[in-house]
Amino acid sequence: MRLRSLKTKLLFAVSGLVIGSGLVITLVFLQQHCDSLFEAMRAQAQHLAYAVALEAGDKILINDRVALQKMLDYQMRSNPSLAYLFISRNDRLLAHTFTEGFPVQLLGANGEAQDGHARLQEIRTTDGQHFLDIAWPILEGDAGTLRLGFSQHDYREHVASLWRQMTGLTLGILLLALTGALLFVKRITRPLTELVMATHKVNQGELDVRVRVGRDDEVATLATAFNHMLDRIEDYTSRLEKQTHELERAHHQTRNYCSILQEAGSLNSLEEIGSYLLKRLQDTLKCDQMVFIFLGGSQKRLFALSFKEFKTIEDAEAINSAEAALDRCTQVTFATEPTFRPPLVPSEFQAAPRQAIIPFRHEDQPLGALVISCPGQCECNVEEIDTAGIILDQVGGVIKRAIVQQVEKRELQCSIESSPEFGGIVGKDPEMQVIYRLIDDIAPTDATILIQGESGTGKELVARAIHHRSPRGDK
Repeated sequence: MRLRSLKTKLLFAVSGLVIGSGLVITLVFLQQHCDSLFEAMRAQAQHLAYAVALEAGDKILINDRVALQKMLDYQMRSNPSLAYLFISRNDRLLAHTFTEGFPVQLLGANGEAQDGHARLQEIRTTDGQHFLDIAWPILEGDAGTLRLGFSQHDYREHVASLWRQMTGLTLGILLLALTGALLFVKRITRPLTELVMATHKVNQGELDVRVRVGRDDEVATLATAFNHMLDRIEDYTSRLEKQTHELERAHHQTRNYCSILQEAGSLNSLEEIGSYLLKRLQDTLKCDQMVFIFLGGSQKRLFALSFKEFKTIEDAEAINSAEAALDRCTQVTFATEPTFRPPLVPSEFQAAPRQAIIPFRHEDQPLGALVISCPGQCECNVEEIDTAGIILDQVGGVIKRAIVQQVEKRELQCSIESSPEFGGIVGKDPEMQVIYRLIDDIAPTDATILIQGESGTGKELVARAIHHRSPRGDK
């Protein structure tokens, strides 16, 4: 920064004005505040001296030295700011609060109260302690003089703390003011500086520069002409960047779709696939009030999956209502009235002002819908919901396979629960039902099967059940 430049001169002038005014204001404020604190301390000490002198007068009149001493000791315990108390009369001590002997030199540190007026004197001990010594007449001096030492330790600590705080605050304000002054000066000289720097960059072959136009003057005219010269190049570059961003976004979405499809395809049950999709869609939609409703195909049955539970619904009225609603919703729909009601969705969905319904299909056949309960302040937008619909359509085949398996599993479970007999095997124990499901899974396959067990456990029954349920069951 050159000392003869316009920026330097303005900066020094503004800095001097800010620093000078800040220091003057701080000193004046601190001095006034310290004076007010000292006056408050004096008033407190005088009020205390008046109260003690008034109470001591009664004790002196009845010549009760013991009560007088107890009263002084009580005042010392009750007022932490008191350093000492003693009462003298005609240069003779009547009572004092010094436990290690009375310092005689303290008598001359402040004169006796005269003509019924108190005397205040600031004194300092040899170890550096400061006190406000008050000589207060008792009964207008006829009963003696009360000497009260009020410690200035708290007052001086407060003043010192105030000085430190104000010094730090002042330095902070001055720093901010200097920063503001620097910014102000830079703002004034910025157009010229930016124009010069931009010219240098253009000379070096850089064309992505602009000069701010903040005022209506000759410099602004030059800056405007300079900016217009580069507008077309910037516009062309901006379009290229936007297209690149859209390509990157499409690429990211494609990778995301492939990842979801691959992960969902590796899962087996409808509950696992639905739970995985709920978790992934929750990251996209920023919503935790979502329910999957899966149609059971030709069977009058529905499956509902939320973050809390997976349940099978066989209520005819609820199924008809869901199928009718899905027939009406061929695309993403926002319903202001509750379209899906319990038991299809949790009861808290009833209180939401609207529902977002995302249907999904496979080979033009409806498979179900994702129902979202939208509160009053919903963070997801239409674009994110459309993205969720695309994801569900992509995994439609996986969902279809899982629904078919779930329906078959449900039918098998119902047949097992309705009859204790399965392929000639009798038993309803849960462990037997596991064996039934295993037989039902492996019977349609061409896999080689090894049946192991002790003699008499039913190996032949299992082999016969597998054969009867296989494609060669009638051979």
